[in-house]
Amino acid sequence: MERSAPIYVKIDEYQKVLDTIGVIKNKIQEAKMTLNRIEKLRYEENTEIDMWNSELREVEGKLKHIDHLMFKPGP
Repeated sequence: MERSAPIYVKIDEYQKVLDTIGVIKNKIQEAKMTLNRIEKLRYEENTEIDMWNSELREVEGKLKHIDHLMFKPGP
């Protein structure tokens, strides 16, 4: 196994890297939270749309029934 030579980094540069990594982690967490909110909104929208479709089908069925009663041939 090959051993590499030690790498020396200035403490202030190392701290900058750690700070940058911290910022990136925070941004990733914010992005995850945003995506979760979007997914929740999408679910709520889909639920609402499904309800509207159901109500529309119900109204359509009632209208067809009324149409049939009003225009069916008489005796």
